[in-house]
Formats: sequence, C-alpha cells, structure tokens
Amino acid sequence: MEKNDPNQFRFVEEAEDEIKMTMKDIIKRHGISLEEKNKEQEGEALSYIGLSYHKLGKYEKALDYHQQHLELSEGTENSKGKRRANCNIGCVYKVMGDLPMALYYYEKAYEISKERGDRKAQARICNNMANIYEMLMDTDKAIELHKERHDIATDLEDLHGQGKSCVSLGAMYLVKDDEEQSLLYYEELLGILRAKLRIQDTLADDLSDDDDDGFIDLDNLAANFDDDENEEEEGDKGKKEKEKGKGKLPKSPFKKKKNKDKKKDKDKGKK
Repeated sequence: MEKNDPNQFRFVEEAEDEIKMTMKDIIKRHGISLEEKNKEQEGEALSYIGLSYHKLGKYEKALDYHQQHLELSEGTENSKGKRRANCNIGCVYKVMGDLPMALYYYEKAYEISKERGDRKAQARICNNMANIYEMLMDTDKAIELHKERHDIATDLEDLHGQGKSCVSLGAMYLVKDDEEQSLLYYEELLGILRAKLRIQDTLADDLSDDDDDGFIDLDNLAANFDDDENEEEEGDKGKKEKEKGKGKLPKSPFKKKKNKDKKKDKDKGKK
C-alpha cells in the first residue's frame, strides 16, 4: 500500500444505491429547511449530504458541503455545528492524503470542543489527531494525544474509549521498543474486556428462561476495538430530540439499524 493511500481510510463499504436513496431524502429535507428558513436543520442537512459524498468517494463534493456547513455555523454562532464541520473537513483531507490540512481542521475542532466543555468529543478528536501524528511518524506526540483520550475516557467511565486508547498506546509503546509500558496498557485492556463480559453476563442472566437471544457475541465485542474511522464523523452526533414538525432530519441517516430478535409466541394448547 502506498503512503497516504486514500483507500485505507474508506468507510465500511455500503451499497451505493442505498447511499443515493438516503441522499435523495436528505436533499429533499434540505429544500424544506431553506423554505422554512430553519438554519439549524439546514446545517444538519448540509453535514449529512457531505457525509454521503464522502461515502461515495466524491471528496471534493464532500468538502464543498462541509465548508457550507462551517460557514453557516459560523454565521449563526453555532459552536456545535462549527466543531462538527471542522472535524468532518479534517476527515475529508485525511482521506485525500493531505495530512497537514487534516490536522489544521482537527485542531480547530479540538479547541471548540474544549471551549464547549464537551469532553467526549474532545477525546475522540484527540484520537483523530493522534492517528495523523502516527502517520507523520511523530510517535511521542501520538502517545501524548492517546494518553489524553485515555485520561478523559477513564474520568467519564467510558470503557469503550478507554479500551481503544489502551490498544493504541500498547501499539505505540511497542514501536518505541518499550515492552514494559506496552504490556501495562494491554493488561488494562484485558481488564476492560473482562468488565464488559461481566456486564454482558449480568444482562444475559436478567433474561427470562424463555428467551434464547442472550448470548455473548465475542466477535462483536472484539470489533468494538477496531479502527476509529467511522467514529470520526458519525460518533460525534450526540443524542437529539425526537423529531417534531415538517422537515425534521432523523437522528442520523447513516446509523445502522440493529436487528432485534422477536420473542416467540408460546403455543396455546397441545396439537
């Protein structure tokens, strides 16, 4: 793989037709937001359209819409929108292989998240910047940022973020030939995985005997510590209020629907 090969940053593959179908709905809602002069919903739509083009590999188009979102957010003094737009622009530059520009926009998003006191977003952006420094071969700076994410995740009791930072720090210390420090973080990761399994066990025990869907999916559990790429754009959406009125956007058009197993009806009587 060539250095800064854009293909290494692609999202999890989705059907192109599915993305285009989603885009049609978002573009329609964007038009409604313009008619209603709803700046907040307009910004949401611009952001989602940018993400759609990103997923389709049309990075210049993605940049255009994220820049529009940034300008709108700056004009309305929407700090959350500014942070999100800056982060998304950074992600596009990263996928295009322009690491200095990616870092520039990530740093802007980082400062905004600190001003807002949004520590969860701050932690994720730390990870984004750390990944850039890893690619720039600046191991010390990468470790500094991964540690910051680790500390925030620990304070927030965010096992998922804490675990991911342990994976990154363990790998970085191996690069520095510091096996002792690397082992400490991998041991911490092991403790986190055990804690997650205990939580899963507790949830499984709470299910009734008639339910057979309470198994622990170790593959999914391990997948929680995969690459953070998708988290960059989609993880910082946060919780939104339920939609009310015409033209409201869904929480996120890109969130995967979880398949829920339906409970089997008990047979009435004997055949």
